[in-house]
Amino acid sequence: MATKDSKKAPNQSARHFEFIDEKSSKFWEIQVAGDSFGVRYGKVGTAGQTNVKVFADAAAATKHADKLVSEKLGKGYVEQQAGAEQVQLGASKAKKPTAPKSLKV
Repeated sequence: MATKDSKKAPNQSARHFEFIDEKSSKFWEIQVAGDSFGVRYGKVGTAGQTNVKVFADAAAATKHADKLVSEKLGKGYVEQQAGAEQVQLGASKAKKPTAPKSLKV
């Protein structure tokens, strides 16, 4: 039997960060949901890896998530606007367009 206390808080939107320099192009994102959060990270243009961490309560999960966000910002990651994640995920290694067959090169 489920009680009101057993329901998780509604999901918050994911926060997406990127770090791009001469040597690397990587992303990191976090989404807090109740007493846990999920982190996804990897090279830009890939699906990346995902980890989930569960805490004693929602306040502890939020506090730890905020700490991780501060660390990433301190390392030079830049938060992206909402919707940037969708664009990034759709940009994974698509084939280059080819010239129409009617054109001779």
